[in-house]
Amino acid sequence: MNIWNCAGSKPTLLRDTAPETPGDKIFILCDAGEAPALADFYNLDAGTVADCVDLDESVRYTCFDGYDFISLVYAEPNGTRLEPREINLYVSATYLILVMPAAQSGEHSGHIEQALMAAMRIACGKADVLNRLCFAVFDTLIQRYSDTLENLEDDIESVMGKITQSVQRVHFDETTELRSRAYLLRKQLRAMSYIGEQILVDENELIAEKQERYFRNIATRLDKLHAFSENLYELSSELLRSYDSKLNTSMNEKISRLTVITLFIGLWTVVAGIYGMNFEFMPELTWRFGYPISLGIMTALSAIVYAILKRNKWL
Repeated sequence: MNIWNCAGSKPTLLRDTAPETPGDKIFILCDAGEAPALADFYNLDAGTVADCVDLDESVRYTCFDGYDFISLVYAEPNGTRLEPREINLYVSATYLILVMPAAQSGEHSGHIEQALMAAMRIACGKADVLNRLCFAVFDTLIQRYSDTLENLEDDIESVMGKITQSVQRVHFDETTELRSRAYLLRKQLRAMSYIGEQILVDENELIAEKQERYFRNIATRLDKLHAFSENLYELSSELLRSYDSKLNTSMNEKISRLTVITLFIGLWTVVAGIYGMNFEFMPELTWRFGYPISLGIMTALSAIVYAILKRNKWL
């Protein structure tokens, strides 16, 4: 657990949650296991502390007496997959507590911490320092969401190009994986856009007047990202339909080729069947040129059928 007092011109790292003096601006960065230790000191709701510990990856915005609790989710890339992550915020006029699950630390978590440290160094001593830190959390998440969506869009376009050239079984696996990623992002950003709207309500009047436009910007950006995720989900669904269409077309072409081959073989089978009946009076069976003439008939029939198919553009 790291605790800073941001009231001065420089952040002061504290040893513990010492009682606040008037004008203090406390920023606490901790993991889920440390959240219960803060509950009694800051009189935090037990249900929200349980949410921090349980890691249920749900989005929640609740106003309590004197502070807001915000539970946020984000998608962290892990190879070609996206793994849902959760962070929790306690926001008041005098403190900001950011709970980062230790078991879920990763690239996103590092970016959030770096953004907060940079924002804290710039905003220390300002009356709206906690607003700026809260904004830094949302701004970092939004930027990471934007990058993730753009990468997903590039991956969809790449697979679409592959499917256009040829249809393979691996393309189905790639398509379903892309659709799963798009669904997860759409689900998360739909909930996040709700959070963006709730921030602007500001029931506890925690947002400084000068900072209101920045939080309106957060709500707008979340709405746009949600719309982007909806478009990508539709594009991934269209990609799956395109795969099915290309697969059906490929199968039809193969069936057509087999049908043509079967047609030629069928003609040869008819001729061979006639001369395989072994009736007593079949002069061709004892005729010297019977065998080459039967082969000639087969070849001639094949040539006629081929010419008909070619003229009708079936080949």
